Amino acid sequence: MLQNQSSSCEEIVVFSTAHEYENKLAKLDKVLALQPGDDTAWYSRGMALYHLGRYEDAIASFDNALDLKPDHLTTWYNRGNALSLLGRYEEAVASHNIALDLKPDYLKAWYGRGNALSNLGRYEDAIASYDKALEIFPELDLAWFNKGLAFVSLGCYEAAIASYDKVIDLFPCLISPPT
Repeated sequence: MLQNQSSSCEEIVVFSTAHEYENKLAKLDKVLALQPGDDTAWYSRGMALYHLGRYEDAIASFDNALDLKPDHLTTWYNRGNALSLLGRYEEAVASHNIALDLKPDYLKAWYGRGNALSNLGRYEDAIASYDKALEIFPELDLAWFNKGLAFVSLGCYEAAIASYDKVIDLFPCLISPPT
C-alpha cells in the first residue's frame, strides 16, 4: 500500500486545515519509515510542519531533504522562510542566497531575502533585494510596500512616498472605496 505513496508526495503537500496537515504528516512519516532517502517526502514533511507552525521541525526536515538533494531550490527558499519566522534572519538570508545561487531570477527568494535583511536593519540591502524582485515582477505590491517601509527607516521619506504611490497605482481601491 505504501509503495505508491512515495511517488505522490507532491500531491500530499496540498492541503489546508491543521487536521489535514497532521494526517498528511502521519502518511509522510510512514513513507519515510520505508524510504528514508526520499528527498521529496522530507521536503513535503517540512512543508506540512511549516504550515502547522512547527518551524524548528520543518527546518530539520528541510535539512534532511537538502542532505539528499542539495540543489533543491524551493527547499532552500522555504527553509529561509522558516528561519525568518523564528527570527533567525542571518541564517534566512544565507538560505535565500543559496536559492538565488541556484536560480538568480527567483522572485520569491529576492523578496524573502529583502524581508530578512529589513528585519536585520540592513535597509539598503533590503531595498536592493526588493529592487531585484521588482525587476522580475514590477507589480509585486508587497515588495513596493516593504521597500517603502525600508525607505522610512532610512529617513528617505520622498522615496518611501514614491514606493507607496506605486502600490496605490497598482491597487487604487486601497484609497477609494468601491462605488
